[in-house]
Amino acid sequence: MMAVPILLRPNFHRQRPVQLFPAGHFFVNVARNYDLSPDGNGFIMMKNAGVSARQSIFVVSNWFEEVRTKMSEAGR
Repeated sequence: MMAVPILLRPNFHRQRPVQLFPAGHFFVNVARNYDLSPDGNGFIMMKNAGVSARQSIFVVSNWFEEVRTKMSEAGR
């Protein structure tokens, strides 16, 4: 996974690409198989599970509500 630092002032200028981390063991296809966290400080990526491994995905909905509930229970 690469990033290209840019400067906006005084003029637009791109710097040399830098490697953020090796992504060789993550699933790469034509489509984008990753997303950024809302704060821009993290990624979620599909990892290549290999031929013999069972593939699964976990989706947690209402995650913030679950955390709030657990935090209020812990505070009791």
